[in-house]
Amino acid sequence: MAAFYVEKPSNACFSTLISVENWLSNGGQPTEAWYKKVRNTLTIFAHITEDKTLLNSITTANKKLAPVEFIACLILISTHKDTMSISQLVWLMAKMQKELRNQFQDIQMNTKVSKVVVTFIKGLKSKTIGGMAGRVSSNQVLNPPQQSLQTAS
Repeated sequence: MAAFYVEKPSNACFSTLISVENWLSNGGQPTEAWYKKVRNTLTIFAHITEDKTLLNSITTANKKLAPVEFIACLILISTHKDTMSISQLVWLMAKMQKELRNQFQDIQMNTKVSKVVVTFIKGLKSKTIGGMAGRVSSNQVLNPPQQSLQTAS
């Protein structure tokens, strides 16, 4: 599902599994550009999670992200990786998580929570972003090996 939202971040209410199945069955073979976008997004997220300081900024006291928060972080990275530094992305992830947890006691993947996520990401303005500006995150993290993400049949 995360790859679906990286591809279609504007889906305002986190589509159902039926939408994802239709996307998978109607889309044909993904393009290399799609693989690159997903690979780069996941590489940046992996970089963030492997750095204890960055990870501590986006995890709660129990050191876990709810599944919807995980997907929200991927959408945020995918949408802004070419215009923001890693520091800025992490700052926004923490702010988004705080906003979600202030509004909802139970963070679940449902329409109410997902609309808040999409509204948050769409409403970002560069003047409200904390963190250190610098090289954009897509240029900051080493590129992963150029292997295809396709599994061997």
